[in-house]
Amino acid sequence: MIVRIEVPFLPPVEYSPNWRGHWVEKHKAGEVYHDAVFYCCVDARNREYRISFPLVKAKLNLTVVFAEPRLRDQDNLLTRFKPGLDAVVDSGLVLDDDVEHLEIGQVEVVVDPERAPLTIIELDEIKKLEGQKMVTAFDTWKCHICGEERPNGKISVLTKPLIINGQACGEQNIRYCNDRPACIERAKEFSFFEGRE
Repeated sequence: MIVRIEVPFLPPVEYSPNWRGHWVEKHKAGEVYHDAVFYCCVDARNREYRISFPLVKAKLNLTVVFAEPRLRDQDNLLTRFKPGLDAVVDSGLVLDDDVEHLEIGQVEVVVDPERAPLTIIELDEIKKLEGQKMVTAFDTWKCHICGEERPNGKISVLTKPLIINGQACGEQNIRYCNDRPACIERAKEFSFFEGRE
């Protein structure tokens, strides 16, 4: 099963080995990109109920969509993706980014002015933990508002856009108790990323 994440940003040029600039600029650019990838990964993780996360061993394929045709170095693109790779692990999609847990597959460059800027991350599960089995349905869900585990019929999902730096980066799926007025009202203002949007 492949998990696909689309991030409407390019990996920061400040992380290229060829970039010469101040470390503060590099840090800021990395932080913005990390947060964008993190939010999109959390959204993908929340949508993918057929897979148990974190993936113990996975293969990562990376596609970077640019607006203009130029020669691109795959090694530099992978280096530029470092904050994104950290975000994939921080979001809980993959156990770790060391060689035991993550295999780097293909790095592809696509030129498409209509879709650019875009980073596409595909994670393909290679190995499961012993005794881990695929989950296809849930009897209960945890409410994101009150934190209680509730029967499937008592939980609804509110989908809201996720805005980062003024750009839509994905969606948030907020589970709430559909029979409790306090949860229903709080879900309207709730965000997983309060104070960071």
